[in-house]
Amino acid sequence: GIISIDYVTGDFKFKGKKYKVAARNELLPYLYFDPQLVMIKFAEAHDTPAFQKTKGEMRTYFVGDTVQLRKHQFIIKEVSPLLENITIQRLGKTKE
Repeated sequence: GIISIDYVTGDFKFKGKKYKVAARNELLPYLYFDPQLVMIKFAEAHDTPAFQKTKGEMRTYFVGDTVQLRKHQFIIKEVSPLLENITIQRLGKTKE
């Protein structure tokens, strides 16, 4: 991932579709790490506005939240202290 002023960003694939993820720790991790304070955003790979700072752009998630990417739901299981890894688990396909 790339470390910017505010976010650590990375990419991942699921079923052939590329997604971006961005995470930011509200506090300095070497002083205090609480996974509940890490803000996480998701977007499709072609969406760059997910990481802009303006309000209302993209939803912010935290550890334990459920994320919907297309028709699939994931739960954010954990985040490493330096935001190198975010573990998500697929919950299932939503019905329309």
